Amino acid sequence: MVAVSASAHTPSVTTGEGGGRPRSIGPEIAVVAVALALNLWNLSANGYANTYYAAAVRSMSVNWHNFGYGAVDPGGWITTDKPPFALWVQALSARVFGFSSWSLLVPQAFAGAAAVVLVLWMVRRTWGRAAGLVAGLVLATTPVAVAVSRSNNPDSMLVLLVTAAAAALLYAVETGRLPWLLAAAGLLAAAFLTKLLAALIVLPALWLTYLVFTRRPWRVRVLHLVAATGLLAALCGGWVLAVDRTPLSSRPWIGSSTDGTAADLVLGYNGIGRLTGTEQGFAGGGFPRGGGGFAFGGIDQFGGAPGIARLFNAGMGDQVMWLAPVAAATALAGLWVAWRWRGRDPGQAAIVVLLGTWAATTFAVFSYAQGIFHNYYVSLLAPAVAGLAGVGFALVRRAGPRGRVLAAAVLVITALVQLVLLRRVDAYHWLRPTVTILLLAVAAGLVWTAWSRSADARSPRVLTGLLATGVVAVVAAPALWSFAGDRYAANGTFPDARPVAATGLGAIGGGPGGFGGGLDEAMLDWLRDQRSGERWLVAVGGIQQAAGAIINGESVLPMGGFSGSDPAMTSARLVQLVRDGDLRFVLTGGGSGGPGGGGIDSVVTSACTEVPDYAGLYDCLGKADAITDLEPRPDSSSQRVPIG
Repeated sequence: MVAVSASAHTPSVTTGEGGGRPRSIGPEIAVVAVALALNLWNLSANGYANTYYAAAVRSMSVNWHNFGYGAVDPGGWITTDKPPFALWVQALSARVFGFSSWSLLVPQAFAGAAAVVLVLWMVRRTWGRAAGLVAGLVLATTPVAVAVSRSNNPDSMLVLLVTAAAAALLYAVETGRLPWLLAAAGLLAAAFLTKLLAALIVLPALWLTYLVFTRRPWRVRVLHLVAATGLLAALCGGWVLAVDRTPLSSRPWIGSSTDGTAADLVLGYNGIGRLTGTEQGFAGGGFPRGGGGFAFGGIDQFGGAPGIARLFNAGMGDQVMWLAPVAAATALAGLWVAWRWRGRDPGQAAIVVLLGTWAATTFAVFSYAQGIFHNYYVSLLAPAVAGLAGVGFALVRRAGPRGRVLAAAVLVITALVQLVLLRRVDAYHWLRPTVTILLLAVAAGLVWTAWSRSADARSPRVLTGLLATGVVAVVAAPALWSFAGDRYAANGTFPDARPVAATGLGAIGGGPGGFGGGLDEAMLDWLRDQRSGERWLVAVGGIQQAAGAIINGESVLPMGGFSGSDPAMTSARLVQLVRDGDLRFVLTGGGSGGPGGGGIDSVVTSACTEVPDYAGLYDCLGKADAITDLEPRPDSSSQRVPIG
């Protein structure tokens, strides 16, 4: 609960309290049940959630070529803006159980619950059973963790994989065995294939923990880390090389890249530019640049202005920062106490350093990132905060008088933070006085047990009761936020969990049309009647137009990817598509500057014939030469259309 202690009591380093194994795993099952209940209840209300990724899963279930690359359309024209690991899991589920809302979302829900199990296990191994249960409960009820677990965004899988890497790393520290360290590197590589460089934010925490706490000679530690880093680089770089060494004629364009390569995606849109600000969003396409005002009901979904207070703002504070004072205090006090106990149990210090460095690094990166940033990214912070909360609970149980007074001070600060977060939302008004009074009462009780000489104050049952009350008080608000988020259809693109009164959100992004709208059904019926073997029914500006039709089984070509501004379509590529009979119709106007930044629209409108009954729809049958005459490209052989 609260990470403060000033005593040097002998630690209990076991899988259960008091040195023995617990007789029953009922409490652990109860915590996991809470996680599954919050992640699964009313899940179908979210429909296909983020239709961008839902369309990709539908396309990936068509053939293994699309599956391997993560193609967003059935014809394999372009991929999503992320590597395909999380989508592989969803696509396999869709292949086994059929394509549906549940087959997409249930794997994410179980991934979130699995992360709870891992956090509970990590903390329990070194700080005791009760500490592990608290850590698991905190993660299970963290709003943003629940929100991403009910979405098909890749973040739930990212959280699971980095948490699994941390668990493997801690076991490597305990045993000193290289295979466990290599397992941690492999799991980080899988996380990289889920969300690229975001996965490596936790790398300093893992490698530092192994270097400092492994009971092996320093030379061996360094060699082990070199081997693990080499494996990580080989696995991550191997995917990039495997994609980029494949000719464009044999694979899709890599979505959101500037040149169709995975390397550009790693270093550009999903890379360093997110930190420096060189990647600011979809300039020219109806989306805001990073830090700017894309708001639903007053919530800026692009993270707000960078700075030390960023993660406490209206979009993120009530998603993950309820226990921030507890986590910060635990990271400091837990390290000091564990250092005093280092000869007895280095594992306790190791997990504090790992979780503390994880939390500090993630907080710093997310607070000051200058480029594209979304509120739900803070789900990566949730396991570290939850784990530190569990360690803090153990510290207070073992604390002496001064430690309990310091713990009481942290609870007072926590009460103030939670009150500020609660007052921002016009819902659950009764929580404001209830949580505040409970936390202040627990703080007062801790001070009383620290300095009173009465027998009651020194009773273990009194301390246990106070700590149990404190746990209920600190998780009450986030748990209700998480439960409230289950009651309505979440925003498929920007998942969060809070009372609907906070944002005014309904089922935005939850249906088959996505937030960008879809093709008109009458137009689709007409296009089906005209189709005579073309690979694609129609080409459109971007996925906002195409997602609904793709989810419903149509082969629609999203020329400009997610925003409509990817330069995937060129005149030369359009010529080849038309000449080879793969494409006949093009719907101009992508709502985001047009396909490929808008250049193709003018080519199509000049060279092709507009369909009278459907504004913006053009027939390019037999127009390959006319397109070539408008913009000849002698090097078009290098820009062949992907096949397979």
